Amino acid sequence: MVHDGKVIIESTVICEYLDECFPDPSLKPADPEHRAAMRLWTKAVDEFLHPACGEITFASCHRHIIQRLSPEKFAQFLDSTPPISVTADWHARKKEIVRQGMMAPRIDRTFRLYDSYLQKMEDVLEDQPWLAGDTYSLADIAVTPYVNRLDMLGMSEMWIGTRPRLTDWFERIKSRPSFMPALLDMCPPDLTDDLKTFGTQSWPDVKRLLAA
Repeated sequence: MVHDGKVIIESTVICEYLDECFPDPSLKPADPEHRAAMRLWTKAVDEFLHPACGEITFASCHRHIIQRLSPEKFAQFLDSTPPISVTADWHARKKEIVRQGMMAPRIDRTFRLYDSYLQKMEDVLEDQPWLAGDTYSLADIAVTPYVNRLDMLGMSEMWIGTRPRLTDWFERIKSRPSFMPALLDMCPPDLTDDLKTFGTQSWPDVKRLLAA
């Protein structure tokens, strides 16, 4: 992000920067304990959910999109990945997932990790309306894209019918006026269609992995 000629990078840092530049209303909880909880959620996004989301998205959808390319363009795409990107080994890991899909080593652990964070959300929301206390905060903002990605992949069964508090949280998130322009309108229609089509096709395999 460029603001007043200054370049700010990394989503979590950008969110805190914006909150400090435009603090009305503040998106950091006033209570120190809740503020610490907020930072634990943003830390979890950076360290666990973001890398897991990359694996899940490629395993369930993007590998099918890439396979539309000619063999030359397919190899070129895989080789163009920087050595260090989503994770320190993303160059090799993405190739592995694109070629093996749901059979890639450790992909089951990735889905179970993601599922464990959905359960953490369900548990936290039992005692409070938002992830870091009584107010909407940077914690909710940070986690929203990662729940929304599952929804766009047609995998909302991971919470609908089984995690009512998370279901209610996401419905409240979707009702916010910023949700549609920030997370849905910016996605090209053909990619939105591919995410839903290929994600839905992958859902039986995901359920199998989660149940194993």
